[in-house]
This record gives sequence, structure tokens and C-alpha cells, in this order.
Amino acid sequence: MNTKAKNYAMLIALIFFVLRLILAIGLEFGNDEVYYWTYVMFPDWSHFDHPPMLGYLAQITTLNLTFTSEVFLRMPGLIIGLINSFLIFRIASRLKDDYAGIYAVCLYNASFYLSIIAGVFIMPDTPMVLFWMLAINSMLKVFSDDTEESIQKRNLVLSGLFIGLAMLSKYHSAFLWSGAIAYILLFRRKWLLKKELYFALLLTFICISPIIFWNISNDFISYTFHSSRVGVSKSLRIDYIASEIFGSVFYNNPANYIIIFIALIGLIKQKLYKKQEFILLLLISIPMIATFIGFSLFKRTLPHWSGPAFTNLIIIASVILSLKFDKLSIKPKLPISIKITIITFLLVIVSAFMQVNYGIFVNEPANDIYKAGRKDISLDMFGWKQLRAGIQQIADSLPEKSNLVITSHRWFPSANIDYYVAYPLNIKFIAMGDMGDVHKYSWINKYRNYINSNNTLLYITSSRDFKDPENLYSEYFNKIEKIAAIPIYRSSVIVYYFHVYKMTDYKNNFKWDM
Repeated sequence: MNTKAKNYAMLIALIFFVLRLILAIGLEFGNDEVYYWTYVMFPDWSHFDHPPMLGYLAQITTLNLTFTSEVFLRMPGLIIGLINSFLIFRIASRLKDDYAGIYAVCLYNASFYLSIIAGVFIMPDTPMVLFWMLAINSMLKVFSDDTEESIQKRNLVLSGLFIGLAMLSKYHSAFLWSGAIAYILLFRRKWLLKKELYFALLLTFICISPIIFWNISNDFISYTFHSSRVGVSKSLRIDYIASEIFGSVFYNNPANYIIIFIALIGLIKQKLYKKQEFILLLLISIPMIATFIGFSLFKRTLPHWSGPAFTNLIIIASVILSLKFDKLSIKPKLPISIKITIITFLLVIVSAFMQVNYGIFVNEPANDIYKAGRKDISLDMFGWKQLRAGIQQIADSLPEKSNLVITSHRWFPSANIDYYVAYPLNIKFIAMGDMGDVHKYSWINKYRNYINSNNTLLYITSSRDFKDPENLYSEYFNKIEKIAAIPIYRSSVIVYYFHVYKMTDYKNNFKWDM
């Protein structure tokens, strides 16, 4: 490995790290990532939605919640982005040369999925992508003809460990084993006789055993939940498949997607698909992408579900791109296509940051106090700190402050309100809804001892997703009254409202799922 090329690649990764650090400091949490903060607050062997790894890592970076700001909770992604940049450089360099490694680092960091969703936000994808990359790195050594057998065996065992840790982060990582086993059955059947293969499988099982035991104790609720997300309906949904495909194109950066697509065409034309390493990478990535496209024919999917598969395709594209310039006397460190993908990434990220914080593209004034802000998704990550200031004033004015409990009806905005309002103000928070609506809060509510007739509840709902508490809770409280509408300002414009209701005289008849 050329030290100068390695340093150049790491300089690129460091620049992207600084950019992501600015985003981590300057953006409030979105709905999904603030929900995963509950994994840190209430660690467990597994959780309603996902396995526990994300929570474990964030406990480390926050020193067990000694530091609770956005940047410390997001630190796993920032650190992992640097580690993965080094890993993908090594993998691509080993398959071709240092130029391929540099291209891979650029494509990785210019992917919105890899650089932002898994590189800034608190998401299960963050640790999954790390262990996915480590597994790919080891698996390529296992099936390389240039590697000594003892090293192959050691890396096979390591692959089992990394796949297990990836599955302890997100279930999707099972595609690593399905691809590896398919490769063994097709090309390396002699490995079926190696004890290391079965030891690797055992290691994976040991890693995921906490998930299994937790689900046994909780009626396999995680599998029931995820089965409902991918269940097949009778009608074909063109809108869902369009959302999956176009969403995947955007999440991976349209410029990246074009480079990968052209590279795969080159792979076929030059018959490079016969290269064993490429076959392994494709056997892992293509089935994963195809599976979620297949699900999207009948059920709404999320484009980032297939995101890890594109790390494999980035490696292939980087090698193909390097091969393309082999005939030149001097290879470009950053060819035009790479520059375009980086510029695309920067333009989108800077624009998104400015829109969220300042509304430079859309900043419509709140004309309807109960519907304002519904069309502006950038408001997901804005206004929560202003809400805290408003609730603090209300709480301080209430004589029953010591018995005050804040509540909402669903996991979002419950997690947002919990993190930005209840937790810093040291007020108890309870999410009141069935398990399908409140998710992990069904367990958290139990830890927090629910509520009693002495409590005064502040129910909070926003104009972006207004839910009238009379329709939700009138049979559980004798008195529900609206006490405030808190305006949220962005660039001196009221863009939406939070509505606050006081609910008293609780009848002790709410059915808590736990």
C-alpha cells in the first residue's frame, strides 16, 4: 500500500468527517434517530424495532449518557465513517491499486446513505455498515487464491464474528451469510468440509442469541412487527416500486448511481464478472437489492434498507474505474466523474442544512394553526428546542408541577418531546398508545411506573400531525383543556405550532400493553 496514496485518501475522508461533524452539531434530531436515543436510555438485549448494537455504541460515546448532546449521540457514525473509509480504501486497493482505493473513498463518502444516514444520524445502519465492511474485508481474504490457507481459515472465523455483530445491529445483515453460502455452494464446495465454516456459523449464532432470547421472552414481537412491514398484499403498487427505485437512486447519490451502473455494464462487456471477488460481492449485493425491490411491488419499503449492498457495488465500480484509466500514462487522482459526485453531494447537503435551519427554499407562514407545516419535511429537524422553552414557562406556572407528566400519542413525536423537553426539564414522560403506536415506549412506560390519579398530564401535539386528545383520551380523563399554542419561528416566520393540553382527574383505566 502506497503511503502517499493512503494519506491522500485519508485526507479526503477527514474533510468529509469535518463536514459531517458540522451537520452533527448544527442539526436537531429527526424522528427516527431521536427514537433510537431510547436505546441508549434503556438498554436491553434487544428492542421492539431493532437489535441493540446502536444503543451499546452510543452508550460508549456518551460515557453512559454523561454527555447527551446531539454530537455525542451521533459520534458513532462520525467515527465509523472514518474507519470505513480506511477499510474501503484497503479493500479496493487490494483488488486493483491505490487509485481504486482513492475512488472508493470518494464514492463512499459522497453517498448520502453511507455518509449521512449511516455516518451522521443515530441509526441501526451505523454499526451495521461497520461490521458489514469488516465482514466483506475478511470474506474477500477467505476466497482469495493468493491467500495462505491458514489465513483463509482465520478470516472465515472472523467473517462469522463480524456477520453476527452486523446482525446484532440490523437483521438485513443476514444477506452476508446468504451470499457467502451461495458462493461456497457454487464455487468452493470443499469449504463445506472445513470445521472453520461451522465455527463461523456458531459465532454468528452466539452473537445474535440475545436477540433470540429477548424475542422468546416477548412473544417474538420484533419478527411480528417486521413481518407486517414486508407482508405481501394482493394489489400491485407501482407507486411503491417507483419510490423504492428513485429513493435508492437519491440515497446513494444520483451521480454515484450512474457511475455504478456504467461500471456494471463495463463489468459485463469485459467479462470481469468471472473474477471471483466480484462474484462474491455480487452474490451478496444483488439479491439484497432485488429482494427489497420485490417487496416494494406490494408493500411500502424504505430505500435505505438496501443501502449496505451498495458498498459492494462501490468497490466494484472503483476497480472498474481504475481499469478504465490504465492505458493513460498518468492516472487522474480525481477523475471528472468523481468530482461530479462530490460536488453533487456537497450541493445537496449544504442546501438541506440551510433549508432545515433557515428555510431558504420553503418557509411558508402558518396560516392554519392546526395544519401548518405539514408539507415541509425539513421541519422534522427543527423547532424542538423552541418547544422546550415554551413548555418550561408553562410548567413553572403550574402549581402542580411536582406531579406533572408530559405525554403524546405515538413513538414520534414522543421521542422528540422526551429528549428535547421532558428529559432536560426533569419531568416524567409517558407515551399513551397501543404497542403498535408507541413501540419501545410500551417497555419504557413500565420502567417509569405509568401514571396515577394524582398526576396532571400535559399532552403535546403539533400542527404538522395534529391529534385531538378528546378523541384519544376522553374516556380516561374527566377534564381535558387546551392551555397553550406555542409558535415555532424560523427566520422570523411562524412556520408551525405545538398545541398543549392539560389533562386531569385520571380514571386509572387506560390499558397499558405491558
